[in-house]
Amino acid sequence: MVTGNTVIDALLLARRMLEQKRAASARPDPGPEVVNDAPMVLVTLHRRENLRADRLAQVEEALVRLSVEEGCRVVFPAHPNPALSGLVQRLRGRHPNLQVIAPQTYVDFIGLLEDASMILSDSGGVQEEAAFLGKLVLIMRDSTERPEVLGAGTGQLVGTDAGTILAAVREILPGLRAGGPSTRGTLAFGTGGAAEMIVRHLMEQETSGLPGGDNVRQ
Repeated sequence: MVTGNTVIDALLLARRMLEQKRAASARPDPGPEVVNDAPMVLVTLHRRENLRADRLAQVEEALVRLSVEEGCRVVFPAHPNPALSGLVQRLRGRHPNLQVIAPQTYVDFIGLLEDASMILSDSGGVQEEAAFLGKLVLIMRDSTERPEVLGAGTGQLVGTDAGTILAAVREILPGLRAGGPSTRGTLAFGTGGAAEMIVRHLMEQETSGLPGGDNVRQ
């Protein structure tokens, strides 16, 4: 039985909660300051293999050059891992286009995903969420456990080499500046409702006495 991934359930719930939050607030949180109308690159970084000094130096170079040379609006919600503190300190105030912000709640982060023109990330979950939203993810890894994003064209492996990252962004920037989307969305991870389908299936097993019913009751 194929249900899709429950991450899409969470994403859709977060979108509804974000809409309610904005509707209920007389002064909704504007999010990071919009300093220009340049394409927004949302960045997340946290994987252990990327916390080496040499890789962090490459990522730092890429983010600075994206903001300075390409004029991109780079938004980086900084992960609280102490191994990133040096990078965060060096990037703060480096350039008006480069915005290092506090870690976000899940709901607010989904809002940033929706606003982003493209994503630069080493996160697996972000690959799935961005794919559903139709946002291209430049994956700062050498491989991914989500081959669906590569097959659908919503993800591209770039590693942490600054030159490779810049080349990938430069390839897509003309289309973004012309008003086009970074990619088409994919339903490879489901359409929502996966949790409900899983519960319904397990309940049917329990009531019908099929194998696995005893495990459901435990």
